[in-house]
Amino acid sequence: MNWQYWQAQLQLEAHPEGGFYRRIYTAATPCETPRGTRPSMTAIHYLLHGKHQSRWHRLHSDEQWFYHQGCGLRLMSISPSGDLCQHTLTAENPYLCIPAGYWFCAAVLHHNAEDFALVSCTVTPGFDFADFELIESGILAAQYPEHAAEILRIRAAGG
Repeated sequence: MNWQYWQAQLQLEAHPEGGFYRRIYTAATPCETPRGTRPSMTAIHYLLHGKHQSRWHRLHSDEQWFYHQGCGLRLMSISPSGDLCQHTLTAENPYLCIPAGYWFCAAVLHHNAEDFALVSCTVTPGFDFADFELIESGILAAQYPEHAAEILRIRAAGG
């Protein structure tokens, strides 16, 4: 089964950060945040393939990642204090949490055209595009010059 199969099977649409997604769960229980009422949790399926990468972004909520299929993902994050971390999400390491306020991006571990990674992500409090911030990799590199080479190495197309 290739990435096209999973995109069609799971009815995934293009995501603004890159890749494809579909929301699969929204908790009925509301949660008050400084930015307004949100569901207490949301979940999506998310797919990256080939040389595609997610753009650098951050959320106002924690995001948990769960590996399902494919070659896996490499994720890079930068904490609010400027610490850079690299993570791998694979069958051998199937779970990762990116804390609220961290800049992060993801890329498929292998860069062949047919390689892909299928994951699920949960966000608590639940995801709302009002809590989602994209940043161009050049601007992020200027903010964290000590990590500029790494930030630019995983840059997303257009990001």
